[in-house]
Amino acid sequence: MSCNNARAALGAGQWLIKEEVDARKTAIDAEEAWQLLAAADLVVAAAGKKVLRLVPKDIARDELLAKVIGPSGKLRAPTLRIGRTYYVGFHPQVYGELKA
Repeated sequence: MSCNNARAALGAGQWLIKEEVDARKTAIDAEEAWQLLAAADLVVAAAGKKVLRLVPKDIARDELLAKVIGPSGKLRAPTLRIGRTYYVGFHPQVYGELKA
């Protein structure tokens, strides 16, 4: 459901999606997620009504992963990368503020 919401929000903003990976077919485990997110400048993690802005270099690995890994042990979807920022989970306000 949240992936469909993310797709709709991105479509409304006329975004060009360079690559899309279906999380049902290609799941990213915690170690792979850490490899991606550790190099980021910022990770914006949305869960329900909460939005957390995390700087990977300033937060412990386990603390960051606890915010972005779902119950399946995989990176939560949707996850969006724009430049050196990752957006994990869908939050309408966050997606509304995105700039290409």
